[in-house]
Amino acid sequence: MWRRIYLSFPTADEARRVVSELETAGVSEGNIHTVAGAGVDITDLPVANEAQRRDRIWFWEQVFWYGNLAFFATALAATALAFYAGLIGWAVIGVALAATAYLAGDHFAVRVPHAHLAQMRVPLAHGEVVLLVDVPRTRVREIEKLVSRHHPEAGIGGVGWTITSTGL
Repeated sequence: MWRRIYLSFPTADEARRVVSELETAGVSEGNIHTVAGAGVDITDLPVANEAQRRDRIWFWEQVFWYGNLAFFATALAATALAFYAGLIGWAVIGVALAATAYLAGDHFAVRVPHAHLAQMRVPLAHGEVVLLVDVPRTRVREIEKLVSRHHPEAGIGGVGWTITSTGL
């Protein structure tokens, strides 16, 4: 799972310079996506697709989260029913499934970053350009430092997650 860095810039020219620097640093153009409000000229910038502009990652995050909660509740209910019926083996399996769901939820809630495009509404409303930069988890700090060192006017809006192969 890759990380998506949300960066905002006051002008499209600044965004173009950053895209060039990111490409020099080894970030491919296919991992850079541009979102801007109506009337902002983003020609020569890699444009975000429909799923990225609509922040579909947020939708899938909700599906995964609530699906995991449902799985956890079902495992607990099955465990209680198994205990009530005296089926200890099935109860142990239910406890193991509930523990697995709990650990998956804990990992998702605590260790996976949750920034979204919706948090960039204010810069977009002010006519700024937002870049969504997809990088491996190990490169997040490097890219943030590169951008903030060369472009102090850039706003770093946070880090989220993405699965690059899905085009989200």
